[in-house]
Amino acid sequence: MSTLPGLRGCGDIGAISLPKLHSLQSQLRLDLEAVDGVIFQLRAKQCVVCGEQARGTVLQPCQHRVLCEPCVASAPECPYCEGQPLQW
Repeated sequence: MSTLPGLRGCGDIGAISLPKLHSLQSQLRLDLEAVDGVIFQLRAKQCVVCGEQARGTVLQPCQHRVLCEPCVASAPECPYCEGQPLQW
Protein backbone atom coordinates (compact mmCIF):
# COMPACT_ATOMS: atom_id res chain seq x y z
CA MET A 1 0.00 0.00 0.00
CA SER A 2 1.03 3.62 0.32
CA THR A 3 0.83 6.56 2.64
CA LEU A 4 -1.84 9.20 2.19
CA PRO A 5 -1.03 12.93 2.58
CA GLY A 6 -3.93 13.48 4.96
CA LEU A 7 -2.79 10.62 7.18
CA ARG A 8 0.77 11.64 7.90
CA GLY A 9 2.08 9.80 10.90
CA CYS A 10 0.11 6.64 10.14
CA GLY A 11 2.84 5.21 7.94
CA ASP A 12 1.90 2.46 5.51
CA ILE A 13 -1.87 2.10 5.76
CA GLY A 14 -1.56 -1.53 4.62
CA ALA A 15 0.20 -2.30 7.90
CA ILE A 16 -2.63 -0.95 10.08
CA SER A 17 -5.00 -3.49 11.62
CA LEU A 18 -8.53 -3.72 10.25
CA PRO A 19 -10.20 -2.53 13.49
CA LYS A 20 -7.86 0.47 13.61
CA LEU A 21 -8.65 1.22 9.94
CA HIS A 22 -12.40 1.12 10.69
CA SER A 23 -11.89 3.49 13.61
CA LEU A 24 -9.78 5.79 11.45
CA GLN A 25 -12.43 5.67 8.71
CA SER A 26 -15.16 6.65 11.16
CA GLN A 27 -13.11 9.58 12.47
CA LEU A 28 -12.32 10.76 8.96
CA ARG A 29 -16.01 10.68 8.04
CA LEU A 30 -16.83 12.83 11.08
CA ASP A 31 -14.02 15.23 10.20
CA LEU A 32 -15.22 15.44 6.59
CA GLU A 33 -18.78 16.18 7.74
CA ALA A 34 -17.42 19.04 9.85
CA VAL A 35 -15.47 20.43 6.87
CA ASP A 36 -18.56 20.11 4.65
CA GLY A 37 -20.58 22.05 7.23
CA VAL A 38 -18.08 24.90 7.29
CA ILE A 39 -17.96 25.02 3.48
CA PHE A 40 -21.77 25.13 3.37
CA GLN A 41 -21.90 27.97 5.89
CA LEU A 42 -19.27 30.00 4.01
CA ARG A 43 -20.98 29.49 0.64
CA ALA A 44 -24.33 30.52 2.12
CA LYS A 45 -22.83 33.96 2.82
CA GLN A 46 -21.21 34.47 -0.59
CA CYS A 47 -22.67 36.00 -3.73
CA VAL A 48 -24.12 33.30 -6.01
CA VAL A 49 -22.72 35.02 -9.11
CA CYS A 50 -19.09 35.84 -8.27
CA GLY A 51 -18.69 33.66 -5.17
CA GLU A 52 -16.15 36.10 -3.78
CA GLN A 53 -17.98 38.80 -1.87
CA ALA A 54 -20.65 38.74 0.80
CA ARG A 55 -24.31 38.85 -0.15
CA GLY A 56 -25.42 42.36 0.55
CA THR A 57 -28.62 43.42 -1.17
CA VAL A 58 -32.22 42.30 -0.77
CA LEU A 59 -33.66 42.07 -4.26
CA GLN A 60 -37.07 43.48 -5.14
CA PRO A 61 -39.71 42.20 -5.47
CA CYS A 62 -38.61 38.65 -4.57
CA GLN A 63 -36.72 39.47 -1.32
CA HIS A 64 -33.84 37.11 -2.13
CA ARG A 65 -30.48 38.12 -0.65
CA VAL A 66 -28.12 36.32 -3.01
CA LEU A 67 -25.96 38.98 -4.71
CA CYS A 68 -23.12 41.26 -3.62
CA GLU A 69 -23.22 44.99 -4.33
CA PRO A 70 -21.05 44.86 -7.49
CA CYS A 71 -23.04 41.98 -9.01
CA VAL A 72 -26.45 43.45 -8.24
CA ALA A 73 -25.52 46.53 -10.29
CA SER A 74 -25.31 44.43 -13.44
CA ALA A 75 -28.04 41.87 -12.70
CA PRO A 76 -31.15 42.20 -14.86
CA GLU A 77 -32.97 39.53 -12.83
CA CYS A 78 -32.71 37.46 -9.67
CA PRO A 79 -30.62 34.34 -10.31
CA TYR A 80 -33.12 32.29 -8.26
CA CYS A 81 -36.25 33.71 -9.90
CA GLU A 82 -35.25 33.25 -13.53
CA GLY A 83 -37.27 35.56 -15.75
CA GLN A 84 -38.30 37.82 -12.84
CA PRO A 85 -36.93 41.30 -13.65
CA LEU A 86 -35.60 43.32 -10.74
CA GLN A 87 -37.34 46.53 -9.76
CA TRP A 88 -35.10 49.49 -8.98
